[in-house]
Amino acid sequence: MKVSVIVPVYNMEITVSRCLDSIVGQDYKDFEVILINDGSNDKSPEICKDYVRRYGNIRYFSRENKGLPYTIKEGLDHSISDFVTFVDSDDYVEPNLLSTLVKAQKEVNADIVQSGIAYIGVDGSLKSEFKMKNSLITDKSKIFHAYFIEKSVNNTMASALFRKKLFEDIPFSQDLLSIDIQVMPLVLTKFSVFRQIEDVLYNAVQYPNSVSRGARIDKMYEDRKKRNILLESFFSQHAPELGDYMLYRKSMDSLFLYDKIRTSGDDIEENILKKIKEECRQCFRTYYPKLLNSNLYIQFDKKDKIKLKLFSISPQLYICIMGLYEKWMNRNTNY
Repeated sequence: MKVSVIVPVYNMEITVSRCLDSIVGQDYKDFEVILINDGSNDKSPEICKDYVRRYGNIRYFSRENKGLPYTIKEGLDHSISDFVTFVDSDDYVEPNLLSTLVKAQKEVNADIVQSGIAYIGVDGSLKSEFKMKNSLITDKSKIFHAYFIEKSVNNTMASALFRKKLFEDIPFSQDLLSIDIQVMPLVLTKFSVFRQIEDVLYNAVQYPNSVSRGARIDKMYEDRKKRNILLESFFSQHAPELGDYMLYRKSMDSLFLYDKIRTSGDDIEENILKKIKEECRQCFRTYYPKLLNSNLYIQFDKKDKIKLKLFSISPQLYICIMGLYEKWMNRNTNY
């Protein structure tokens, strides 16, 4: 079974060789690599072309910068395989990624196979892992509950094998920052068999220049508003029983943006930051009380509920405690 490995590349000259070395070193050999250069202006294109010359199963495509969604779409269009997987050019994978995913797919004729992810610091240290139990899901209501409420399904497109036809008719837009949020829920409406395996096969490097990171606070703010409109439409059409998830999502967005303002080094006008903070507070005052009365509230993560409670007492208290917690974590990490 041939697999297409799609690798978006944008200004990753420091990490793309490590990424490609981990892919060409797979113990499974029936695969192709599709490199999509999204208008890089560093040495990434030259590095990619060198790998094309050295390996017969790598194809390279380049165009002006259009953003990650269009890059993913172009990779899918160039794929000649029935199954695809995605690897960020700042990440790397274990040698048995493809062989393990393919074996798991064949055993149950799965449409999606998802493995665990290790989150790695730039110094190579293991920061955390997203591990999952071996499981098989065929009920769409269960997958949506696992994805949004339990968070036992990873919301990233990385570390997974997909039947390519699942992406047919999926709209890819340049508007949203997070393709994982925009695309994955729609993909999950099309599957018949979803399999999770406990193996941790993908290493996601916490690197500041990743193609999926680095947005300004004002861009994040607008992005999350647009994303929430899409999610509300999704729940209305596909999972109305989970519609109260949006109460949780909008409440948590307030915390997220407030905290990002605290840690951001963005050069943004003070009046814009003040407006964002006020709208975050207003959003929280609107949705958090409704969340407390929702039947879904008890099912959400305990840590998130503690954060929400702190923020409800005082946003300043929440920010203060989060700052102290980060200092404590950093101190312990350095020991």
